[in-house]
Amino acid sequence: MNKPLETFDIDAAKARYEKLRGRYNRSGLSNTDYNELLQLEKALDQAKKFNAEGAKNGQ
Repeated sequence: MNKPLETFDIDAAKARYEKLRGRYNRSGLSNTDYNELLQLEKALDQAKKFNAEGAKNGQ
């Protein structure tokens, strides 16, 4: 998930995050999947902050 935010597909990331989160809640994840879940969570948080700052600066 080292893509710049301009090319970051938020909808695809949310879908993958929700899928992994559901699997994690039901039965756990492999280390690789868990690391991906953490990276997606971090990337989505950064995207939210970026969008919030953009909205504030546009007003």
